[in-house]
Amino acid sequence: MKTKLCILCEVSNGQSPGNIYYQDAEITVFDNILDWVPVMILFVPKQHISQKQLWADSILFPKIAKMAVDLGEKMCPDGYRLLSNFGLDGLQTQQHGHLHLLGGQRLGFYVNRD
Repeated sequence: MKTKLCILCEVSNGQSPGNIYYQDAEITVFDNILDWVPVMILFVPKQHISQKQLWADSILFPKIAKMAVDLGEKMCPDGYRLLSNFGLDGLQTQQHGHLHLLGGQRLGFYVNRD
């Protein structure tokens, strides 16, 4: 029986559809299925690694970070946010490491202040 990959693995490896902005042997950049703000893009390593592994990778993370800044400046000239969620309290829903680009409108505060 074939093991099901995580959704980020499936999109980044072409097994599920996605609006792809960039792809190479290591990284796929595509729209998030969530649409909370006009621009919600994911920067995803093709290899299934954790958030911690992604952030600790001295080659892969700088490559993704540069791509995220370049695309953020292009798509969101008035400002954008880059973020990663870690753990349950950080609302991490995918165990596959990735970076979010959010923008296209004023984003407001970082956390619910209630």
